[in-house]
Amino acid sequence: TELDLTISGGSGNCPPGLICENPINFPGVGLYTDMTSCGFGDDYQDTDIAGCNNPLAFYLNSEETVMTFTPSSSGCYIFETSNGSNPDADPAIFIFDDCPDQAPDCIGTGVDENDMPATTAQLEAGVEYYIVFSAIEIMSNTGGIITSGPSCTDFDIEITPCPPEAPSQDC
Repeated sequence: TELDLTISGGSGNCPPGLICENPINFPGVGLYTDMTSCGFGDDYQDTDIAGCNNPLAFYLNSEETVMTFTPSSSGCYIFETSNGSNPDADPAIFIFDDCPDQAPDCIGTGVDENDMPATTAQLEAGVEYYIVFSAIEIMSNTGGIITSGPSCTDFDIEITPCPPEAPSQDC
């Protein structure tokens, strides 16, 4: 019996958000609901975020969601997550100028144990940024030695411009 097989991976049939080649695209600022990292698999590693100078470098060793945002104007933006469904999850959000496995610059990082993370980032108009959401479960933190395992959670994410700085006053 002769078989003719074609095997491929990373196809466009992957659900949006699973990999950088098929991210969830945010068309502008606003609130995006019903997001999840559950069932998305572990496609990136902690070594991919080494440039973030994050002391909790074990993120991305769990399921992650990949999103993109291209701002229409340059400036400061707030990325705030909320409504986590898993109280044991310790999520993080990363803002990169490329896919995590392409040695990107880390533009922003938000990590929050037992809550939902937020971060701000200074972005340039017309540049596509990658937003990566990852959750772990910190099981113990004894004497600075952290033990963690994989986790996931549902979440909402809101992208808003930072409020304008107050004008300086001449007294």
